[in-house]
Amino acid sequence: PLAQPVDGREIHLRLLGGRVAYVPLAEAVARLSQVVAKKVWRLKNSYEVKDQLEPREGFTMHYTLVRQMGSGGRERPALGGFEMVPESDQLGEEVAVAVAAKSELAARLSDYGTRGTTVTVWTYPDSFAYFRELKTYLLDRGFQVAARPLPSGYPIGGSPHGSRSAAQ
Repeated sequence: PLAQPVDGREIHLRLLGGRVAYVPLAEAVARLSQVVAKKVWRLKNSYEVKDQLEPREGFTMHYTLVRQMGSGGRERPALGGFEMVPESDQLGEEVAVAVAAKSELAARLSDYGTRGTTVTVWTYPDSFAYFRELKTYLLDRGFQVAARPLPSGYPIGGSPHGSRSAAQ
């Protein structure tokens, strides 16, 4: 099947060092939308503002707000971009443990229905071989799966100019 852009609920996982960790990206984006209104005043005297949200589930969202020209020539605040910075490379559980019946991953996934839910796996080069096992596990449970390969040392992130995940 051809991959389609993700439209709907999305769960994010990081696959690094043979370990799979839940990334609270959707939750961080929701918190960010609440925080932005409180930070807009900082853009009055600056083109951009860099800040971060408090850590959750081992990840801290670092973000940048910028002034952007809107309709009618008026400036408005906008998200410049964000990165999910991990507290450790050892977050989560080994893939062999994660695909077992009573794993942390299984418990996490049980909170979501599979209909319309995509699991996006941000995968680093040292874990490409583990991706196949994890993908099979997720597909067998009825999830759509999207792969987001990243170079070593590159953080999980996004911006308004980035691309959306595509899943099968």
